[in-house]
Amino acid sequence: MVKKINSMDELMEFFSKVPDEATYMEVYIEMPDLPELEVIRNPIVNMCKKLDYYKKAYNGNLTLKTFDKIKIVGVDYCFSMFKNIGI
Repeated sequence: MVKKINSMDELMEFFSKVPDEATYMEVYIEMPDLPELEVIRNPIVNMCKKLDYYKKAYNGNLTLKTFDKIKIVGVDYCFSMFKNIGI
């Protein structure tokens, strides 16, 4: 279930509690010219690098430092049915 977030602290807390079985992390981004949220999905193994990027590129209120109309608004993690068969 997608969790609505409002701060970098909430983003960090959410991903510090990801279950071991999770295979993907999702970040939901609000963009001014898009009618729906953008969804970015990355493999869990990339999570540390992506979180480092988010800390560098986004403000504490989750707006993009270079264009404050872009904002992270939600996070989630997913489970792949293919994980158990090695795909």
